[in-house]
Amino acid sequence: KLGAFVDAIADLRRRDVVQTVMHIGNQNRTQIAMAPLVYRSLKSQGGVSEPDLKIEAGKLLAKEGFGPWSAVGGIMGTRGQLAVARREIRKALRGLAKTMFMNDALVNGAKFAASKLSFIPWVRRKQALLLAVEPLYGLAKGIPTDAPMNSVWWPVGEVPRSEQDNPDQSHCGLLFCVPFFPADGELIMKAMEHTEKVFRKYNFVPYITLNMADSKSIECVINMAFDRNHPSQIAAAHACNDELTSDFIKQGLMPYRVGVQSMDLVVKESDPFWRTVRDLKKVLDPNHIISPGRYNLV
Repeated sequence: KLGAFVDAIADLRRRDVVQTVMHIGNQNRTQIAMAPLVYRSLKSQGGVSEPDLKIEAGKLLAKEGFGPWSAVGGIMGTRGQLAVARREIRKALRGLAKTMFMNDALVNGAKFAASKLSFIPWVRRKQALLLAVEPLYGLAKGIPTDAPMNSVWWPVGEVPRSEQDNPDQSHCGLLFCVPFFPADGELIMKAMEHTEKVFRKYNFVPYITLNMADSKSIECVINMAFDRNHPSQIAAAHACNDELTSDFIKQGLMPYRVGVQSMDLVVKESDPFWRTVRDLKKVLDPNHIISPGRYNLV
């Protein structure tokens, strides 16, 4: 039902029922974003061995209804406008998704109740989930968070020891394929099916977020995780990412950015646009100081 869900969200955006970016993530993405936070909360409670904690975190998320796809976004307005928005969202997503609306009073009340009843195992599990959801709730309100950084470590079986740990100094590998799509449910379905096919070919798990920036376009973030201690995985990851990016480009679905290692997929000598950019750069940056090798032929 992803295609129908995308079309429903796009319609809500067009009608200004939802005015913020909607983040639609597949289950793999939800797991690596939230499982580390659930894991930390469960660990602080004690009583479960380290290997079992990771399994328990994944099971808890699955049990709480985070299915194949889930989404988060914000609605704004007066009390009356919010009531209308909630009604319209429930109506639009009926039969497609379960909806849940959060606000500060609800979150703070749940946290207070959980702290008072934490001696009950069921409540402790809910408390762990609430702590994992809170950064995403804040993100929907425009509050920045570093919580998603944990998702860099989780796919390779690691958890950062502290907030100061730098994944660039670890064996965590990460690559992105980031095409822009029109907000068309059928096209999104086909693109996701093709993504999964290419990832299976190279034996990787696709972690996907569809960010509905406006009513017409979707910024897609497809990332893969790999172990940088294994050269074969590094080579396979780059081959997978380049193949998928090239496939989308052939369909006219251009990436909104590429890594320096994939610049040749976008920048072409045969394209008059890039020849013009090169000529401008020669005038404005004759010593080639600014971003050499990036979005230019020189």
